[in-house]
Amino acid sequence: MSQDTWERFPSSAALGRDEIEKILPHRGHMALLEKIERDGADAMLAEVPLSMDAFWVAGHFPVPKGGEAASAKFKVGPIFPGVLMVESAAQAGICLWRMQMGIAETGGRLMVFKEVTKARFMKEA
Repeated sequence: MSQDTWERFPSSAALGRDEIEKILPHRGHMALLEKIERDGADAMLAEVPLSMDAFWVAGHFPVPKGGEAASAKFKVGPIFPGVLMVESAAQAGICLWRMQMGIAETGGRLMVFKEVTKARFMKEA
C-alpha cells in the first residue's frame, strides 16, 4: 500500500495488523486496531479485538472469581473503557485520513488530538 490512494484501495480490501502498523505508530497494548475494511466510497470499518485477557479487564469493573458482578445493582462485568473507545476511533480516523490522502506510512509524522470535548457514551439500546 505504499503508493495507494483511497480510490485505488479496493472496496473489498482489508488491512491486517502488519499493514496497520505501517500507517500508525502505536505499538504494544496501545495498537488497538486488528483489521480495517473499506466500506463504500468514504467510510471504513475498524475491528478492535476484545478478550478477557486484555490489559484493562482485570481492573475495569471486574467480575470476582465467584462469578458475581462487581456491582450487584448494575450486574456488570468488564466494560471496555471509554477512553479506549475514543483512542480506537482516533486510530481508525488516522488510518482513514492517511488512506484517503494516499499516505500509506507515517513518514515520521505524528498525528495527535488537540482536545476531545463533549464526548458522550450512550447507554446500550
